[in-house]
Amino acid sequence: MNKNAYFFEMAPEEFCGKISFVLTDLIEHTLSLHPENYEGVFRLNGSDKHIKLLISDLNHGRVTNFDKYGDIHTFTTCIKRFFGKMAQSNPIIPFEYYPALVKVMASRDEATELEFLIHLVEMLNPERKRTLAYLMHFLNFVSLHQAKTKMTPKNIGICIGPNIATPPQVTAQSISESSYINDATALMIQYYDKIFAGITIDKSVFCTDEDIAILLRPPPNLAHIQQQIFRCQYRENKLIPFRPLCRLLSTEQFQRPQNPPPPKPTNPEENNNAQLCNLFSKFTVLGNTNVNFRSSMRLLSESVSSVIPPEKPE
Repeated sequence: MNKNAYFFEMAPEEFCGKISFVLTDLIEHTLSLHPENYEGVFRLNGSDKHIKLLISDLNHGRVTNFDKYGDIHTFTTCIKRFFGKMAQSNPIIPFEYYPALVKVMASRDEATELEFLIHLVEMLNPERKRTLAYLMHFLNFVSLHQAKTKMTPKNIGICIGPNIATPPQVTAQSISESSYINDATALMIQYYDKIFAGITIDKSVFCTDEDIAILLRPPPNLAHIQQQIFRCQYRENKLIPFRPLCRLLSTEQFQRPQNPPPPKPTNPEENNNAQLCNLFSKFTVLGNTNVNFRSSMRLLSESVSSVIPPEKPE
């Protein structure tokens, strides 16, 4: 197992082209709890004890039973912290887009803002584009039930916007600009169908258990690989060249032969041999019990006579 795998902290690009199972599992389980029926969802935080326990468990692999982690607010808070952790090193909308995003949102022209957000999403790499689209699709669903949840796109944007786009360094100016990021997040939620048009999210981009098993494999030993390459190159023209085990295993002459199983006996002699083996095994069992040895020998002799009839005199 790769002991350095901390899935909650891994970047979107590290999941082999798929969406992080941490995010998909959290959102799918939250949907099963019907977030549209909870007032203040995403605004209210869950138990800090349960949140830390869930993050610790997700860091080391897939969680199959969420019953012990408390109510729905634990999971929505973990979703916010998932993007908050990402924002510390490289937010889902990378640092280099932050100045332009703030500048456009400061214009307060909704048509210009929407056009910019469409181009911004197009510029993201496929992993970040799918991850952001999946999140906004979920938040759009929650906002459609604002009559019950009291969470409009603007309210949700205030809760999760600071984790979507951040400056490389927090300053007094960047703090005053946070409202622009919240507004941009609200627009992505409200106009999801327009901003993320053409991006389809289905189960094919969700991590399977096999994908997670691959991610858990220990990283290759680069020093060992370099040593193997050096030995191959050094002994290339020698009388006895060096061949690493992986190359031998892929060579046909070193592969283990796959012989078919022996055929079943068809002639009477082979049938007799098989019956004799069966009788011998019975005799062995008899010899290990308290049955009289002479009786056992007589039984064996009679059995052999029944299998191989005595030869007729010429």
